Amino acid sequence: HEIELFFHCSEHCQVRAEDAGHAIGQGGRTIRLRLPTARDASVHLHRGSLAPIAGWVSRRFDARQPAPTLRWRARLAGTTVLRSEILC
Repeated sequence: HEIELFFHCSEHCQVRAEDAGHAIGQGGRTIRLRLPTARDASVHLHRGSLAPIAGWVSRRFDARQPAPTLRWRARLAGTTVLRSEILC
């Protein structure tokens, strides 16, 4: 099975990759996001992407702003448990 997990952040957030996951910060506060571990998994950060369309937020009709979106993707078989951790 092709599996994708999406983590959408506010347009005001900054996202950066770290050794053990991703740091997501806004206004002097930061949390850490650890994504599932799986063989051949990939993580992409989208912000205002048109191909694919990802990394946008719309607060009203006919208006959008770029916003960070993390996309985790893997091909899995059998019984699998996916665990994401948000650390403050």
